[in-house]
Amino acid sequence: MKADNTSMPATRNKPKESARPTISVVVPIKNGERYVAECLRSIDTQTWGVTEIVVVDDGCDDDSLAVIKTLADTMITPLVVVTGEGIGQSAARNRGVKAATGDLIALIDQDDIWAPQHIELLARELEIHPGAQLAYSDFTLIDENDSVVSTHFNNRLGNAHPKTSVLEIIRQDVFALPSCMLFRRQAFLDLGGFNPDLQGFEDDDFYLRAFQAAWAPVYVGESLTLYRTHSSGSSRSASYWRSRVRYAHLIAKAFPDDPWTRRYWVRDTVLPRYRHSILLDYSAALSLRDSVAARELAASFSDLMSVATSPSLKLRLGMWVLRRPALARVLLRPYFRRLTRR
Repeated sequence: MKADNTSMPATRNKPKESARPTISVVVPIKNGERYVAECLRSIDTQTWGVTEIVVVDDGCDDDSLAVIKTLADTMITPLVVVTGEGIGQSAARNRGVKAATGDLIALIDQDDIWAPQHIELLARELEIHPGAQLAYSDFTLIDENDSVVSTHFNNRLGNAHPKTSVLEIIRQDVFALPSCMLFRRQAFLDLGGFNPDLQGFEDDDFYLRAFQAAWAPVYVGESLTLYRTHSSGSSRSASYWRSRVRYAHLIAKAFPDDPWTRRYWVRDTVLPRYRHSILLDYSAALSLRDSVAARELAASFSDLMSVATSPSLKLRLGMWVLRRPALARVLLRPYFRRLTRR
């Protein structure tokens, strides 16, 4: 079925409360037929009803749209489908927000699920804090079969929110997930939305720019979203690996080392963080004897290290070995054993 940019009217209407802001939910879809019905039902059964659901078809070639059309006929919430034609998740979210009519925007990925009070609790936070542009919550990890993996993920990690400095944001993964967010639409448009060049780490980049724009985000410690993890998720793709390095370069450009202020964020934060992340993935590729992935990750590592002003001879030799997975498997085995045990 081809998306036609036409609305799918609901069979019945929810009562409106004029004092409340209107709320639109944006759902980018890319071959999500297995999970999208459960996702949409979790939107339709919110304790604080939303004005509309905007589904962005990001080039589906499965039965996702047929599932959506069938379900829309039974839902309370009006639903509209907008064509994205394979533009990528970041651009699809941007297109959905532009097409939306709500004062507030909530995002949810096609395979995630909301707790019934998700919208209500986040919207009330924005009511209480009129100067805040963003409210977001903690989340629970679930697997492909809806089984819980970890509850209150940020709390369990000791990952404090909201962030209070740029250094906190760039030092580690933020874990302010798009599916956990509710924000003011106009603020999003003024910020420029998600960076369409990023297909990984676009949420960290978004949070960083929102923080710098004084969005004053507020955080709800309750776990209001079930976030699904997959054994074949996007973090295991070459596009994700390239996006990771692209984001590292953006940070390095925005916050270069400055001897005058004794600020060495690239040397002491950016490079160690992403070097460690890439090498962990490289080690996994070696364990699986996936030479194609290993070479792609070696290229990512070399690209990352290009932000270093003067790579040492030892580093250049290491990059030469990484580009040869069979040799790396022999020479670097003790190193990767230590790396994966940390």
